[in-house]
Amino acid sequence: MSTYEINPDLLIEIQKYGAFDVSKCYNCGTCTATCNLTSDKDGEAFPRKFIRYAQVGVEEKLLSSKEIWLCAYCSDCSATCPRQAEPGEFMAAVRRYTIAKNDVTGFSSLLYKSKLFASLFVLALGIFLWFFIPTMIHHPDLPATDPNVEFFNFFRIDFHFIHIAGLILAGIVGLFTAIGMIRMFLQLKKVTSVGDVSIGTWFKQLISTVYSELVIQTRFNDCDDEVTPVQPIGSWYTSKWIMHLTLFWGFAGLFAATGLNYMFKDPSNLIVNLFDVEVPIWSPIRLLGTLSGIAMMYGASIAIIKRLKKDNKYFENGTFTDWLFLGMLFFTGLTGFFVEISVYTFDAGSDWIYYSLLLHIIVAAELLFLAPFNKFAHAIYRPLAIWMHNAASAESN
Repeated sequence: MSTYEINPDLLIEIQKYGAFDVSKCYNCGTCTATCNLTSDKDGEAFPRKFIRYAQVGVEEKLLSSKEIWLCAYCSDCSATCPRQAEPGEFMAAVRRYTIAKNDVTGFSSLLYKSKLFASLFVLALGIFLWFFIPTMIHHPDLPATDPNVEFFNFFRIDFHFIHIAGLILAGIVGLFTAIGMIRMFLQLKKVTSVGDVSIGTWFKQLISTVYSELVIQTRFNDCDDEVTPVQPIGSWYTSKWIMHLTLFWGFAGLFAATGLNYMFKDPSNLIVNLFDVEVPIWSPIRLLGTLSGIAMMYGASIAIIKRLKKDNKYFENGTFTDWLFLGMLFFTGLTGFFVEISVYTFDAGSDWIYYSLLLHIIVAAELLFLAPFNKFAHAIYRPLAIWMHNAASAESN
């Protein structure tokens, strides 16, 4: 018989990560009857069981459950809860709490729990980069008559610095992400029988999980199934599935386009390449970035509009970090398009181009830095949890 350490303050801690009050819950079972995941759990009481885990303080059992990641927050349970206990928001808060627990820096916890800290950090970092980047850049190879010098003539260090700084930032983000994934793997390993899983099973389940959870975002498509939800989902092109699909692939595409630029362009000529209007808009890297930017801004726009309109319970309970994340996604795409449009329509020496570029670099750098600590971390933790549990289940069968 398994024994678990009890954390009596668990529910109090989780409440700091979301707007719910499951102390109102009297176990009526409405959430279980409403949730379309219940049938997948062989009769287990979902999500009621996990509310009980939090109430009694079984932290290890709660955080290592696959089910908290299976939930895509369709919010039907919250819409039908007779006590307004917000069980859907509870599940979302548990996911935020899990991300914070796997973050060794404690940064995620501060972002989620304190609006003031999140606001001041983003503002302070933006101001720092605004003054830091110009004083760290110089391109000595440009001739004195080149209009680019009009903006960059007071910069003191080679533009190669931006190239190196970008790689360092990507490395830091990758390191924090990897540490979080390892910590989560070890947590899940405590309750899943992964020790005897064969390499073949691991690989097969990896392909299946990546395809369903990342490539086509099946989880959110299931949430939009018109047969099961209590609340209307609207048009397919503004559905949660399309919203998440465009946000994820837009961000991923822009990240890939940026990486390809680093790989195939000489960093010592980055300014020249950036303002080279002879590069056609349909060149592969630029086209990838353009289409990805459109997708990301479309997804962010859907999310922002629905949150403003409060279409249903899912969009009613957006946290401050959700708004911050969406705003930064939208603004990164917007400033990127300002730069691209300016390249083809304005004179190369126009301040419009340079300040748009500076804003774009700042917001993109902040967005990338925050990725392992905020909502985008779901894109990593959700597939990992489902992959491990599915692999263990497939091997046992």
